[in-house]
Amino acid sequence: MVVAILEEKQFDTFIQQPFALVDFWAPWCGPCRALALTLEHLSQEPQVVIGKVNVEEEAMQSLVQRYAIRSIPALFFFKNGTCVETHIGSLPEADLREKIHRFL
Repeated sequence: MVVAILEEKQFDTFIQQPFALVDFWAPWCGPCRALALTLEHLSQEPQVVIGKVNVEEEAMQSLVQRYAIRSIPALFFFKNGTCVETHIGSLPEADLREKIHRFL
């Protein structure tokens, strides 16, 4: 499932799951749009929950600062509220699937 995260409180709740992947993106970003298709496909797998944070939204600026987002797409992998890995840039689907399954 892919969830649009629209406020910081929602983000803080979202990442408390046993596993959550958060994609920091922007609508004008070509690699972000390409990665969105991969994320949508991977989200069909059981236990894979993906949140999307649009870095251009005013309400998200505190998250952008908290996680020092300087480049997008920026992928953050969370286990029970703790960030366990990050990746900047796009990834082939097989590589991203492998990363996800390491944390499930």
